[in-house]
Amino acid sequence: MPEVIIKYEDPKTLEVLEELSKSMNFEMVKENDNVYLVNGVTIIKGNKNVDLSDIRQLFTAKNMDAKTLRTEAWQRKK
Repeated sequence: MPEVIIKYEDPKTLEVLEELSKSMNFEMVKENDNVYLVNGVTIIKGNKNVDLSDIRQLFTAKNMDAKTLRTEAWQRKK
């Protein structure tokens, strides 16, 4: 199916196009700003306000710090 991209500035243009799409039987696809395509891989933009309280209990009382985690978890295989 052929595609057409219409760029507009006035929000009323979108309303007119939506009404026109109903009578002329064409589909409108709205762009999602949170999803990107990089080299064929879909990247979903994350929330920058992360709640660390959910994962804090995983590391509490484990006597683990960042240095220990790096040396134990990320060892290269020789």
